[in-house]
Order: sequence, then structure tokens, then C-alpha cells
Amino acid sequence: MKRVKVVKFYPYEVPLKRGAVLAYFDVLLYDSVLVKGVKLMKNAYGGLFVSMPSLQTEKGSVQVVEITDRELLEEIRRTLVDYYREKTQ
Repeated sequence: MKRVKVVKFYPYEVPLKRGAVLAYFDVLLYDSVLVKGVKLMKNAYGGLFVSMPSLQTEKGSVQVVEITDRELLEEIRRTLVDYYREKTQ
């Protein structure tokens, strides 16, 4: 069983002050949990990272989904980066 699957891919580049949002993903974890709105982001130095869905409040941003397993988070990042590169080249 594959732990991470891309269900939907939305290439949507938005430049930011320090980097950019490259795409949004809907990701299925363990064939059981669907996480919508995962962002693939690029930092100012060109590194790619994943940002889980969050809500904006008066006090700032609050994460809606938190991945506590570092291995799973890295697998999500690798899967999304590979998928993004495959679809945009």
C-alpha cells in the first residue's frame, strides 16, 4: 500500500515576498485520509517545502493539519516535488 497519493493537482504559482506558492495538492494518506489544500512552496533560496492547510485568525495562522511523523512528512514532500516536476516540465 502506497502511503501518499496525489488525488488532485492545481499548478498555481503565486510570488510572495520570500519565495512562492508553486501548486496546491489534494493528498490521500494511507488510502484513508484526504488532506485538501496542501501547498508546495519555494523559499527565497530555491528550496522546496510543503505547507499543510491552515486558517488565518486575528492572532495569526493556525495549522489545521499537522503531520507528526517526520518520515511521512518527508515522503509527502518528495511525492509532491516529484509530481510537480513531472507535470510542469
